[in-house]
Amino acid sequence: MSTTYATDIYQGNGSETEFDLTFQFISRDHINVVIIAGADGAETVLTVIETGTPAGNEYRWENDTRIKVGTAPTSDQKIRIRRDTPENQQLVPWSDGSYLLSQDL
Repeated sequence: MSTTYATDIYQGNGSETEFDLTFQFISRDHINVVIIAGADGAETVLTVIETGTPAGNEYRWENDTRIKVGTAPTSDQKIRIRRDTPENQQLVPWSDGSYLLSQDL
């Protein structure tokens, strides 16, 4: 289970392929990028690539606040960048401290 905590939505213009994230996140794995069709609202989930130039329905991280998609969304499409943080897994590892032990948590 995950909860959406932050979302950026940009209107396409047929030429823009780089988009900024305006929110913070713990892990890039928590970020989902989707193209939304204007006519019927159909969503196409983009796949992240680690290296190279993204093509088609792919995107790549330029840095921790910007992504680059392979195909620019058209003027009747939107791009949605969303942080879906899992609620059922530990995100930050606990370690023993001077007053609070990880086993006590």
